[in-house]
Parts: sequence; C-alpha cells; structure tokens
Amino acid sequence: MIVAPSAQMGMFAQVCVLLAVLTACGPASNGGESAGAGPTHGPLMVGTMGMPPSQGNPFGAVGAPSSTVWLALFDGLTQLDEAGKLAPALALRWNAVDDHTWRFELRPEVRFSNGAAFNADTVVRVVDWLTSQPGRASLVGNELRNVAAAEAVDDLTVLIRTAEPDAILPRRLSAMLMVEPGTWERLGPTGFGGAPVGTGPYQIEDWNR
Repeated sequence: MIVAPSAQMGMFAQVCVLLAVLTACGPASNGGESAGAGPTHGPLMVGTMGMPPSQGNPFGAVGAPSSTVWLALFDGLTQLDEAGKLAPALALRWNAVDDHTWRFELRPEVRFSNGAAFNADTVVRVVDWLTSQPGRASLVGNELRNVAAAEAVDDLTVLIRTAEPDAILPRRLSAMLMVEPGTWERLGPTGFGGAPVGTGPYQIEDWNR
C-alpha cells in the first residue's frame, strides 16, 4: 500500500511503501546465520525518492531508489554488507573452479513467499532468462552480460560459467535477485512486476500510489 507523502517534505515528493510481513521466508528465517530476535510482525514503511520503474521486476533497474524496495522483497546469491564488503545471502559459500567457472553452495530450506522451494534449479532458470534476448535487454542482464550459463550440480550446488574470466563475479551477482521462476514464466516480466514473489522477509500488499 502506498501512503501519501507528508505536506512538510518540501520539493522532493517522498513516497512510502507499506510492506506486509512475511514470516518463514528468506535467509534469516530459514536457518540463516544472522543474530538477533526473530521476525517482527507489522508493517514496514520505507521512504524513497520514487517507485521502481518496473515495480516488482528486479531486473528493470540498478541501484536506488528501486533497490530500497527490492531488497525487502528479494535476495541475491550474495550481498554487500553495510561496509560494502561481500557477504553470503542465498549462497553460503563459493569458489572459483577454473578461469570461467564459479561454484556456489546454496542455503538450504529457503522458500519463496508462495511456498515454492529455492534451489539450484531456481538459479539456472533465472540465469537462463537473463542470458536470453529479452533478458540481455534488461539493465541487470546487460550488467551481467559476461555470465554465459548456469548448471545445477545438485539441489544446493550450482555452477555459473562466464564468457571471460571474472575475478569479482560473486560481487556482481549481488545484483541478480532471485525471482520465483514459475510465477515469472507464467506472468512474464510486466505481470510479475505487479505481483512479485521473492524469498525476502516482506511482500508487497498494494502498489496503489
């Protein structure tokens, strides 16, 4: 639900996104390693300078203000912490197998907000779309244009291959947020944007401005 900006916000119209709490979803509530109390219940109000241009399609833009919303809804294989350092997210560990291949070990028992399981097949299907013609035309697909393919070794292990050696691929993959493939394929990018399904701790209730 989008709530109206305050009249005291000055020349920049700031919008607030009201997100519904989604429990038992995302790394911190699926056996993750983060410290602190469990999930809290209630709305999250996020002040941003604007809405994501592609709503809940996380491949339509890079950076703020879109990332303010998307990082509450989705997780990547990796993430950047408060200091800008690379940290685990949906992938717990990774290593370079050779000059063109990285191996990622995935976090177990993670589910999307619709109950679908997150696993290596998810990563393969997301990479397949990003390396397709429409995927390459997206901003994130273009940012990750060196990614050539992904291959599932087992449910929790995936190989990601690059066209050229890429020593900082795990850092780049923080921009590749995981969408639920079944919903993505059924609705398409525009439909998914209106009704996104991720592994993050929140889900959109309403895009009404």
